[in-house]
Amino acid sequence: MASLKPAQPILDLSRRLFGRYHRFALWFAVLVLANLAAVFLFSSFRIDLTRGGTYSLSKVSKRVVRNLKEPLYVKVFFTRNLPAPHNDTERFIRDLLTEYSIAGNRNFKVEYFDCTEGKTQAETSDRAKKNIKTAQDFGINPVGLQSVQSDKVEVLKAYMGVVFQRGDIIERLADLKDTRGLEYRITSLLQAMNQKTAALLSVNGKIRLRLFCTSALRDLAPQVQGVETVPDAVRAAFNKANDRNFGKLQLEILDNGVNPVLEAEATNYGLVPLRWREASGAYKSGFCSLVVDYNGKTEKIDLLAQQQGIDFARGRMVTYYQVGDLTRLDDYVNALVDALLQVNEDIGYLKDKGTLSTFEMPDDPRMARFNRGGQSGDGVNFKKMLEGTYKVKEVGASEVSKNVPALIIAGDKERFTDYELFLLDQYVMEGRPLIIFHDGLKEIKNDQGGMGGMYGQQSMPEYLPNETGLEKLLAHWGVSVDASYVCDTSCYEAVNPQMGQKQTVYFYPEISGDRINPKLRYLRGIRKLITIKASPVRTKDDVLKANRLTATELFGSSPRAWELRDQIMLQPGFIEPPVKQNMTNYSFGVVVEGEFPSYFADRGIPPKDDAATNAPGAKVAAAGATLSSTNAGFLKKGKKTRILVVGSSELLKNQILMDPSGDPPNFPWHNATFTMNVVDALYGREDWAAMRSKAQRFNPVQPYDPDANPFVRFFTNRTVFKVGNLAGIPALVILGGLIVWLRRRARRKAIQQRFLAA
Repeated sequence: MASLKPAQPILDLSRRLFGRYHRFALWFAVLVLANLAAVFLFSSFRIDLTRGGTYSLSKVSKRVVRNLKEPLYVKVFFTRNLPAPHNDTERFIRDLLTEYSIAGNRNFKVEYFDCTEGKTQAETSDRAKKNIKTAQDFGINPVGLQSVQSDKVEVLKAYMGVVFQRGDIIERLADLKDTRGLEYRITSLLQAMNQKTAALLSVNGKIRLRLFCTSALRDLAPQVQGVETVPDAVRAAFNKANDRNFGKLQLEILDNGVNPVLEAEATNYGLVPLRWREASGAYKSGFCSLVVDYNGKTEKIDLLAQQQGIDFARGRMVTYYQVGDLTRLDDYVNALVDALLQVNEDIGYLKDKGTLSTFEMPDDPRMARFNRGGQSGDGVNFKKMLEGTYKVKEVGASEVSKNVPALIIAGDKERFTDYELFLLDQYVMEGRPLIIFHDGLKEIKNDQGGMGGMYGQQSMPEYLPNETGLEKLLAHWGVSVDASYVCDTSCYEAVNPQMGQKQTVYFYPEISGDRINPKLRYLRGIRKLITIKASPVRTKDDVLKANRLTATELFGSSPRAWELRDQIMLQPGFIEPPVKQNMTNYSFGVVVEGEFPSYFADRGIPPKDDAATNAPGAKVAAAGATLSSTNAGFLKKGKKTRILVVGSSELLKNQILMDPSGDPPNFPWHNATFTMNVVDALYGREDWAAMRSKAQRFNPVQPYDPDANPFVRFFTNRTVFKVGNLAGIPALVILGGLIVWLRRRARRKAIQQRFLAA
């Protein structure tokens, strides 16, 4: 068979041009041409060898972009030559949008705008100036980045934003300093645009924007500043927002100083007036708020923000009010329109029974009296995370209905009445998923009536079993949460601020490796979790088997864990691990799936009288009680659904789920992803959860296990890693060089012997 050789003329030409290196130059040219052909002719053919397909689109992203029925224009505004770690951000975005373009074909169109500014205005090109103007028109403003050069810290202005335009609907990602979860954000935005288009087309009438702005507030300057700019700013925001919402908005500017009847309307909307006393002694009230009203539902924006300042003339602190930043008011209006149209899917959150409060304290201290202590609730950040995907509907235990597609119970501490348990039971029977973060213990603070303990010392809290009645339903369905806390030798290490040393916090178990179930697709990318005050979650195999239910563990402790019971003292310095024989692994979360039996099937329907059912020793209706015609919908056997049970609500508190708008530390980022993924999975959005997991890039080495076999212990030992990195790699380089030197020496000797023999 003849070997493949280049044509003789080409070979002769390359020999004349490159001499002895002509073959190298020829094959180099072939490789370059082959790569160019691959880029331009086979651009849709890519292979992603990363774990989880980090650089490939998920199935749900391909499905969303493939379903585009009309062109979607994507405009990318970026500054080049950014400092690390942002120097690769633009390339990452280009690669990701190329994947979207391939999947979306003709309807996904991308355009890039170079917004690189020179050191001076004169050094900035005309094209860059034009692109910057376009970016600002779309609401993309520069962000500040720190750059360390020549031992100096400089703050650079950079444009890092993407605009998505589909007809009159415009959405933007204005700050892309962090690309984690970018595919999830883009796909969610595209899906929301599709849903919003359908929602706007179905709107009957107009969505009203009602500005309550009292003109008399202008006379209170300097105590109230900037009120005169509000009407014009609202008109400008209205024009932008109206264009983005198919002209479905209608603006009304109302002044209660002219029409006193408007004060009652403003109060009905829940607006808090600013009151003052005039020189005549008469009291007046004013408003500066914007209300979005549609179909009986309202959302509002308070345009006045309270500020603190110093009155130098009187030498004291004074309080004054100032109109906030209205440059992005159209974005806020657009978000409120989305909320009213329910662009996002509903999810229920139980707001009573001692669950984590989602109340966020306003900046206005006048609202402090409406909340205990004037503090925001522990579940504020959890609600913010949910609102990025869902429309959160807060319901009471007596209001639970099947109209909510899924229900979250987070940290219940108060007892349910039997009728409230019946509503939850029937909710599950309807085939609705239930997501429960239940604490096995509740903390009772012993403050000795506010006087402290003996000799003024602070008393330690008590930890009592958390019996709310919910455990009866769970036990009937084969799940229980123990009244104990799990400690683990694999745990979080905190830095003692006084000693400056690390302190082992055994009751903060650190979950990693295969203890986060790798068989579940939506948990595959999560490699680490931190739990706090976690109680063991156990399943009853006989109950599950009898009812044909299946239980799947989500995550759990390491094999070197133990329980704290009875007299519990959560002080790191007072907790010591037991002997190895008394340690085992515990499960912290399970999902139970199947057709659940009703807890009330043989007990009958309890009465609605809360007082009767809450009384000690109260009994439900006798077994086999006759159902009235109003209870004809009572279900004794449920449709197929799933229930999630996690033995700690601490995972949802603000200190773990940091503010999503900030830069989250290491472990809260993974905890946030885990929390949203399990909610998505129970909701039936497993593809979305798996896509979010791709943002996890933390991939720790296998931790050292003293109980493993000698081979595993050797390769997971820290000392071995240190010695291998410091001495092993240089030794391998030296050994490789020695082998090459010996081979060359042997080759020279062989050549010498060959010529001497001749």
